[in-house]
Amino acid sequence: MHRFNPANYWHWLRDRRILSMNRRNAQFIALWNPRQHYHIVDQKLLTKDIALKAGVPVPTTYAVVEQWGEIARTIEHVTRTHRTLVIKPNTGSAGRGVLVLEKDAADVWRRASGRPVSTLDMRYHLASILSGLYSLSELPDSALIEQRIFPHEFFGSITWHGTPDLRIILYRTIPVMAMMRLPTRRSDGRANLHQGAVGVGIDIAEGVTVNAVQRSVPVSRHPDTGAPLLGLELPDWQRALDISRTLASHIPLQYIGIDLMLDAAHGFLMIEANVRPGLSIQIANNAGLRTRLDFLSAQFARGASPDEAWHTFLPRLAAHDL
Repeated sequence: MHRFNPANYWHWLRDRRILSMNRRNAQFIALWNPRQHYHIVDQKLLTKDIALKAGVPVPTTYAVVEQWGEIARTIEHVTRTHRTLVIKPNTGSAGRGVLVLEKDAADVWRRASGRPVSTLDMRYHLASILSGLYSLSELPDSALIEQRIFPHEFFGSITWHGTPDLRIILYRTIPVMAMMRLPTRRSDGRANLHQGAVGVGIDIAEGVTVNAVQRSVPVSRHPDTGAPLLGLELPDWQRALDISRTLASHIPLQYIGIDLMLDAAHGFLMIEANVRPGLSIQIANNAGLRTRLDFLSAQFARGASPDEAWHTFLPRLAAHDL
């Protein structure tokens, strides 16, 4: 049995140029993300409004619930007019409070995992959102009911129920690292790494999967389907990069994470943005952010524009120099 050696772990972090939480907070979030603008990405409705004005596609909003008295009437309306929907908190994070629902052939509403959900369950869930159970500040919140995403056929064999998503971290509008999050049985069909979803690193230059982990343990196949996860080329990858860069250029925050989903009918849709993107994306890629961020910082320091920095950065990524 191997004993944990802090010195070896430190060397592993150093060799991969891993960005630590303290460095991320001090050098990038505190420096480049003015706190007065946090609300832009902390509120999904506001982010969606900015995205729509920028020409970035987003899921259709069916209803917004802000008052307790609206709950019963809204649930009655959306369940009568739609067979699929998503309920989520306006200021939630890490996927907390997101309920993905579909009505089956017997008109029974079910979660993505297949578990049945009653109308009373939906009302209770909306009440929990409004009470602030899932909000970032634990203050009263509002709820969105919106279009459900149906995954592109690309994900058919590499996900278990649920809907996969993509996270792209951008620094001053430049995509620096990306990953997919694939639902599993262990994550109960949710694309949440902390709950057991698989994180798959993506080569930004090529849009090809390069590494995969579950609970930080390397895997090469999906744990439930057995399908290979490495060497897969994402469809329309350039579109994902373009959407992310466009949205980032319309938000006055310079270090953000943007989450996308690839819908079977509508292509890439922006789901939300994050002012504090997590660091586990480095584990999914088996690579650190520091080398890439330092390279771009040097480009900007010498006066390069975002487009000039991007066109200098991309060939270095393609050559695996960063």
